[in-house]
Amino acid sequence: MDYLKSKDRKKTRLILEIRYQPLVAAFDRRGQILQKIHPKFKDKMENWNVENVQVTMSDSQEKPEKLIQISHMRSLIVYEDPSTIEEFINDSAKFCKSFYEVFPELDSVSRIGFRTISIFEASKYQKYEDVLTAISVEYLPERLSERIPFTDTRITLRNDTYQINIGPFKEDEDWAKTMFTNQEKNIPKFGIGLDIDSFAHETQIKNEKALISTVSTVQELNFSLELALMKNLL
Repeated sequence: MDYLKSKDRKKTRLILEIRYQPLVAAFDRRGQILQKIHPKFKDKMENWNVENVQVTMSDSQEKPEKLIQISHMRSLIVYEDPSTIEEFINDSAKFCKSFYEVFPELDSVSRIGFRTISIFEASKYQKYEDVLTAISVEYLPERLSERIPFTDTRITLRNDTYQINIGPFKEDEDWAKTMFTNQEKNIPKFGIGLDIDSFAHETQIKNEKALISTVSTVQELNFSLELALMKNLL
């Protein structure tokens, strides 16, 4: 699934979110969530909390790097800096399977979104300005910088199934503080910031295999986009 497999990937946050019409049964199945889902992730997310209708599982109560939240209108699984991308892919499939065991009546989802937020060290560049130049050459019209000088840029690309933001990165940027839970870990001095949100809307779900298949399709789109965007920059 991780088509890029880059040694320059230093910081990553992976988010799978499922949205659906209100599941009234979620109010009565908070115990089932803890009985059927939490044990499968307890070795990674020991903590749990129930607040109103939402059940939260995490590896830390202060700065969680692994998190699962399940409520009556949306559920998500989040990993920051997993040991491998495949770890998250496998665990997200396990999460979907466990979720469907608790809510087998789920027959449609309004949105399935998979978001990857990454910082690549871009080791072939000597300084931040080199990264800025490379991204400008790759994505901006020729000679634009000669007409309009700039010291930073953020390229946004949108489609019916994804939104992309890519740009040069410096370690003191507020962007990293906003996007990541643990900003002191694995942050390079400079590099490339990449944020891809891939999604599918209004999808019919007949069984757990259909849910996992749709999630897998959205994830494959995300990583194929990542490869297309980064292969000329790294």
